Amino acid sequence: MLRENLYFKMLGSICDAVDSPLTPQEKADFNTAMGAKDFDGCFEQLDNHALPEKYKLIVDGVRYYKDVSLLGEQIDSESNVVFASFTDDIRKMHLRPMVYNSSAQRFFAFSSCSLLEENSDTFIDLTLDNSVWIGIEYIWNAIADNAADEAAFFQMLDAKDRFKVVFVTNQTIAGLDEEYLFKNYSFAYLCYINENRFNLPQVLSPVSTRFVSTPLAINANNYDQYYDVYNALNDAKHATNILTQFVHIYQAIELLAYRMKMAKLVNSSSGMKQSAIKQLMAYAKTFREDESHSIINLFAKVFPGIENNMDHTLLANPCKSFLGRNYGITYTLTTIKNDGVAKLVYQLRNSIVHNKDTELHFSFNNTEEYKVVIPVIKDLVKVLPEAIVNMLNDNNQARRREIEYSNRELKLY
Repeated sequence: MLRENLYFKMLGSICDAVDSPLTPQEKADFNTAMGAKDFDGCFEQLDNHALPEKYKLIVDGVRYYKDVSLLGEQIDSESNVVFASFTDDIRKMHLRPMVYNSSAQRFFAFSSCSLLEENSDTFIDLTLDNSVWIGIEYIWNAIADNAADEAAFFQMLDAKDRFKVVFVTNQTIAGLDEEYLFKNYSFAYLCYINENRFNLPQVLSPVSTRFVSTPLAINANNYDQYYDVYNALNDAKHATNILTQFVHIYQAIELLAYRMKMAKLVNSSSGMKQSAIKQLMAYAKTFREDESHSIINLFAKVFPGIENNMDHTLLANPCKSFLGRNYGITYTLTTIKNDGVAKLVYQLRNSIVHNKDTELHFSFNNTEEYKVVIPVIKDLVKVLPEAIVNMLNDNNQARRREIEYSNRELKLY
């Protein structure tokens, strides 16, 4: 079907719908305009009313794309259409905004959540994502003049149902069970990530901020010792999402924890009674086997009071229950202690980096599983770098004594 004809079919379906607000005279005037292929005349009748959202979405889409698309272009699609609903909670978790079309496979899949803003019942602005509109065109090319399918399409819009997938294929798949339909969706998912990528969830957008709000004043500090920490913090500013940002900040903390052990060795090397190699191996072994204790020790000695800089309101339920259930971190009301913050930072890093069957793993695709702790991650992404920068620039040597080298060289024998 030509795109121009398809657009008039879409508008005509709205005009003729059982719940259309148009009067008989307006419908007659609409049909006259449609016969003359007069888009403006059709819009004039439709614009006389505050259309339901399900209709307004399509009308606004036609209004915009008629001026930026090739109206004479032929649109081809397969004829078998299935509106699949998914009720299983695990399957629903995997439904992502996706429009996939394979002419080679003669297979098309459109997830209904593509039409809605993230975590909202608000329709997206179709003018900002032409892939969704192209998907709508493809569906309509298959369902035009099929009253039942047209009604199913508008019912999906009206319900703002996030858990439907529209399949259009050359094979008959209607009447099959949810498991089989989900396998079809999963195949489309695999094809999509092979050829494309899913958008980053907005909730994982990185925090863009200056670490310390006030200008830094130079002190008589050994600024030249910390380039590894500086670079980790700089990497955090280049991160495209909050998870990667947190990992880079953790790397800065990890480097400082290593330094605590190395500083003991370097600063006491003049009086060592055993080889430096043995001590280095012992420190490395201790850190690998009990990294969490090293992080806790760092926070206690280098970042005392950091817990007071956090937004404690974020630590109330349901976050509190989440931390207790998944990490064994408990606290009274919303008052978390210094060692609790250290444990939290360590455990959050593990959830981002590790991907084991026995551990909770944070990814772009399962934000629903850890959404209650995302505000805390964003808070820490602000609090931790600020604490690091302030500590490195502080003219009080007491905290830095734990991590600062007294010499550039280490005596090996």
